[in-house]
Amino acid sequence: MARKRLELANKFLKSGDLKSFYDETGKAIWGYLSAKLKIPFAALTKETAAENLKMKQVSESTTNDLIALLDYCEYARFARMDGGKSPDQIYSEVIALLTKVENEIKA
Repeated sequence: MARKRLELANKFLKSGDLKSFYDETGKAIWGYLSAKLKIPFAALTKETAAENLKMKQVSESTTNDLIALLDYCEYARFARMDGGKSPDQIYSEVIALLTKVENEIKA
């Protein structure tokens, strides 16, 4: 599911629709966390995600980076991000972080 959302986010990125890009990227992260942590989407918060990632032995730095990306995507949807990270950089970071979480949970 996250992969499909990220593919859609990439299409928005390539078309220049940054609001939709950040929206879809955030949904990809939330959807991944909901499925991976087995927490209903409606009950998922940053706090519950962080607690559950910790219980699954995901490092604090990885968790903090993931939460920071969620914050960034939420903020970027509504505000212009002059001088911030490029959308391409955000896209790459999301893929790298979700892969890292996946690897840390399996370890």
